[in-house]
Amino acid sequence: MKKNKDIGKFLITSSFLLFVFDQFGGNIISNFLGKLLCNSFCLQKIDSLFTNYPCGTNSNMYFTILLFILLVIGISLLFSSNIEKDDDDKNKILNKY
Repeated sequence: MKKNKDIGKFLITSSFLLFVFDQFGGNIISNFLGKLLCNSFCLQKIDSLFTNYPCGTNSNMYFTILLFILLVIGISLLFSSNIEKDDDDKNKILNKY
């Protein structure tokens, strides 16, 4: 199942890249999620930085949990594609005899 393997690789790569982009890009994606969850009142200035803590949502945690779930799904698809391939090889060997 090459398709599952490719999807798994894509999910793993995209979760890592999104995490790095969000952390080194000033939490752009997390702040966007905070605006979606708590409207435009979410971001307030504290110590000259915009943060979403006064709203009561921690969008960084929601985003990290989402990326972790994508990572786990990608790893499971990657491993399951290898297991299915091994089962097909065993069936071919057994059918020879």
